[in-house]
Amino acid sequence: MNNIISRLENEKLMSRYLCYKTYERKKNSILIRNSQKMFSSSIQTKEMITLYQIFEKEKDINFTVFENGDICIEKLLLKN
Repeated sequence: MNNIISRLENEKLMSRYLCYKTYERKKNSILIRNSQKMFSSSIQTKEMITLYQIFEKEKDINFTVFENGDICIEKLLLKN
């Protein structure tokens, strides 16, 4: 999880976004909150795709978009 958070903070991704500016850290996941303000759906979609592309090469990551627009990036735990 630290790797994911450091990527978000080091690249200052959240400060460049309009729709996705805040996130909450959970035990094995990060919830990136949709601002719920009135922005163009194309802006929201562009930001969502950019976030997905940043983490798509990470192994054992589950990327989920909820109905309200929030995004959950979950680190899957491997069972031995």
